[in-house]
Amino acid sequence: MLGLGNIISPMDKKFQPNDISDCVLALHYGDGLDLSTSDPPKVISWRDQSGAYANPIFASQASAGKRPIHNGSHITFDGGNDRMELHEADLSTDKQITLDTSSNGWTVVAIYSSDNWDSVGQCITGDPDGSTDFIKHKSGANSFEVKVANTLYTLDLDTPSSLTDGQYYSIMVTATAGGTVVLYVDNVAQSDTETISDTADDFDIEQIAATNNGSLLDGNIKHIIVYDKALSVAERTQIQDWAKFYIG
Repeated sequence: MLGLGNIISPMDKKFQPNDISDCVLALHYGDGLDLSTSDPPKVISWRDQSGAYANPIFASQASAGKRPIHNGSHITFDGGNDRMELHEADLSTDKQITLDTSSNGWTVVAIYSSDNWDSVGQCITGDPDGSTDFIKHKSGANSFEVKVANTLYTLDLDTPSSLTDGQYYSIMVTATAGGTVVLYVDNVAQSDTETISDTADDFDIEQIAATNNGSLLDGNIKHIIVYDKALSVAERTQIQDWAKFYIG
């Protein structure tokens, strides 16, 4: 195994995700990675950088045949088998991050690209035990689909135009305490907003870049950041100023 410590760009030094309060997950392409010795190296585990938990949280592959590739400036998922699941401490205990919609809301940010936005369903977060909760770009549609935990209730958040294959975007999905869900693409609020019918339905994250219903990311992830609150205008701007270094 090849451990990868902190590869931090000058832009990273100006902002860290936990500079904003209530950060509960932060995965960076250059931090906390445990890599194989193969060429190219594959990601064995990816340690959370939020510092929100007493025990370390890892995103680890579902099995050796499902490891994404580390390409220096991003993590590549193959659209077929690659995925990462959240675990605690020694990787033997599954971890579920539950975001409370009814109190302060929640926010999921991903800086990622897809080689084919129209294929399958380009997943950001998912549930390894089923298909009841995830955020993904819908196949053949200019929209992102959001499902909250323990419900089949689905939100579709439309984008005014299609996303460009191979281009990185800052995708932010945020829910207010009242359950209003807004999609931001490169910090631009999309006009279509939706409301969660029951704010007691929280949002759960257990898996990165896949769900078990066949929604698999065919593309690259640079960062995933999760907050257990809806972000303010100033906080969204702070993230976007940092994200400009990675998108486009």
